[in-house]
Amino acid sequence: MTAVAQPLESVPIPAARINLFSFLLAYYWALQFVMRTGDQVQRGSTMYWLLVIPIAVFSALLLGAMGLSTRLNTPAWLVSAYAIVVSVIALARGDYQTLASTLLFCSALVVIFAGRLSPSVDFLNRLFLLSIALNSLLFLLGRTIYAVIPGFSTGEEFSWRVSVFPSVATSAFFSLIVFFLNLRRPDAYLRKVCLLVSLYFVLFSGIRSALIAGILAGGYMLLVRAGLVKGTPAKVVYLFLAVIVLVSSLFLTQLLLTIPSFTSEGLNMYLFRSAEGFQSQEDAARAIYRTWLWSEHLRIASQNPILGVGTFSFGLASSVDPLFGDLGNGSEAFLTGLYARVGVPAVLLVAALLSAIVRGLESNEDMHILVGLAMFVAMLAYGSFINAYDFVFLVMIGLLAANKGTVAELPRESAANTA
Repeated sequence: MTAVAQPLESVPIPAARINLFSFLLAYYWALQFVMRTGDQVQRGSTMYWLLVIPIAVFSALLLGAMGLSTRLNTPAWLVSAYAIVVSVIALARGDYQTLASTLLFCSALVVIFAGRLSPSVDFLNRLFLLSIALNSLLFLLGRTIYAVIPGFSTGEEFSWRVSVFPSVATSAFFSLIVFFLNLRRPDAYLRKVCLLVSLYFVLFSGIRSALIAGILAGGYMLLVRAGLVKGTPAKVVYLFLAVIVLVSSLFLTQLLLTIPSFTSEGLNMYLFRSAEGFQSQEDAARAIYRTWLWSEHLRIASQNPILGVGTFSFGLASSVDPLFGDLGNGSEAFLTGLYARVGVPAVLLVAALLSAIVRGLESNEDMHILVGLAMFVAMLAYGSFINAYDFVFLVMIGLLAANKGTVAELPRESAANTA
C-alpha cells in the first residue's frame, strides 16, 4: 500500500526546536540590556562574538537536525536561492564580508521558515512586561538614557521619550508587535494590560516610522472589518499600496512646508523635531533624511545595478551633504542599502518575505500582514535592527513563519482540544 505524504503544514513541530528558539530569543532579548545606548559593535570585539556565535550555532544545529528529512517551504526555498546567488557572486569578486554576512543571515531565516519556529504570545508578553521593569532599573543605575515615564529621559532633547530597551527604536517596534499580537489573541496572558501599555510605548517612543506602521496596519484592519478588502490578492495589493504611499510621502518634502505648525511645542517636536515646526526646505530635509539615504544608495548601486557593489563603507562611498552631517553607516534604509550591496538578487529575499505573508493570509491569519507591514516600514525607514542576531527581527521572522499548524501560536483552548 502506498503511503500518503502528510501536508507540510500538518507535520508537528518538535517541542525541543520551539524551546530552543525561545531560549535564543530570550538570550538576544537579554543582550539588549547589556549594550549601552549608542554603542557601536566593532568586528572582532567581545560583544561582536556574543552576538554572532549563538545564532551561528543555532542555525548549524537545526540545519543538521533537519537535514534532508525536512521539506523546505516556499519562503525557505527563496531565501536559499538568494543565499546561493549572492554567495557565488561574492566568492567570484573575493567579497568575503558579504559572503559571511549572507550565509549567517540566510541560514537563520531558512531554519526558522522551514522549521516553522514561532514564539508564543504569552512568552512575548512576559518578556515585554519584564523589559519595563528591567529598563527602569537600568535607568536608575545610569545605564540607559531612556525612562519609562515621559519627562525623565536624559541625554537628548526629547525628554518625553519612553522605552522598554536602551534602544528606543527597538523598543518602539517590539511594542508595536506586542500590540498587534494581543489585538489578535483574545486569550493572551495579561492581554488588556499588554494592549494598553504597548500602545503607550509606541506613542511615546517618538519613532515616527513605528507610528506610521501602526497607522497603516490600523487602516488595513478597518478596511477588512468593513468588508472592503477581501481575499489574499486584495490584501497583498493593500500591502504594496501602503509601501508606495510611505515612499511617496517621504519624497514629497515640499508638501511638508504647507503643513502649519501647531501651537503646542510638544506636538511640533513630536512630528517635526522642532518646536517651531518646519520653517524651510532644509528643516524638512533634516527631519526626514531617509530619502537622501535612498538616493545615495541608488547612486552607489548605479555603479553595478545588476549585481551590486558588494560590502562598502557608506561613509566613504556617499557624497555627504553638509546639511545632514554624520549619518552613520546608512543602515536605517536597509532595503536600498541591500540593493546597493547585492543588486537584483535582493528581489529574492523580498519575495521570500512576501511569500511568508501570503502563506499566512491563505490560512486566514491576518497577523502575518500586520507584522509584514511593520517589517517593510522598518526596512525602508528604520532598518538598523534587520540582522540575524537582533531580538526584534528574529521575533518578526518567527511570527511570519507561524501558521495554523504551529502549536505555539494556537489559542490555549484550541491547543488543549488537540492534545
